[in-house]
Order: sequence, then structure tokens, then C-alpha cells
Amino acid sequence: MTSLGEAKEAVLQAWRDGWASNDIPYVLDNEAFEAGAPPRWLRLSIRGVEGAQETLGPVGARRFLRRAKLYVQVFTEANRGTQAGDQIAEQVRGIFEGKRVGPVWFKHADIEDVGNTERWFQQNIAAEFCYEGVA
Repeated sequence: MTSLGEAKEAVLQAWRDGWASNDIPYVLDNEAFEAGAPPRWLRLSIRGVEGAQETLGPVGARRFLRRAKLYVQVFTEANRGTQAGDQIAEQVRGIFEGKRVGPVWFKHADIEDVGNTERWFQQNIAAEFCYEGVA
């Protein structure tokens, strides 16, 4: 079965493979981004959500369906419209939505406009995925 670390690594490898030809920089969760950031950039984070026990049995033999979400925050220049962010968000969604990546399978990927700050227009992509665990 799959551990949280293995699931995260599979997701991040799919990201690296899918984003390799793109020159838009990104950071992972809990990494600093330089103050002189370019006009477009992304931040990735993975958060667990409620899972479910799939089978009964003794400890160590019960199967659990683990669920999590990959969040990709897209930052583009504020006050320039949404077209650039929309294109990036669609590219991100295409990497994950409906795909199986090793032990992880993705369901839907939703795009949400968050809005402006002083410098950035932010859009979020939330891609739910599942993997199996044993406990």
C-alpha cells in the first residue's frame, strides 16, 4: 500500500514531468519565493482530506482509501485581466484531471478565481486525488 510520502512524491513527479517544458517558475509548500518575483509564478501544496475505511479486519490488514488535494496557486500581474491566469490554470488542470499517476488517481480539478492583491491576481486549482493505505 501507499504512504503519504509516496503519494506526495508521485504527485510531484507528475508535476515535474508535466511542467518541464514550461518556463513559469514555481515553489513548493513551505518554500520561500524571492521578493523580486517574475510577473507569473505558481505555488504547489498538498493537503489531506477526509478518507474512509474500506475493509474490516485485524490491525495491519485493514484497507483505507486516503484522499488529498493538490492546490496550485497561480499568480499573474494584477489589473491585466484574467486571460494569462486562465491559460496557465487550464494547463495545470490538464496535467492531473482524470489521470492515474503510479499509486495515485486524480478525480476532478477545479479552477477558482481568488482575486487581486496589490501586486497579483490569484487563481487556485484544486485537484482531488486518492490512494490506498493499510493500517
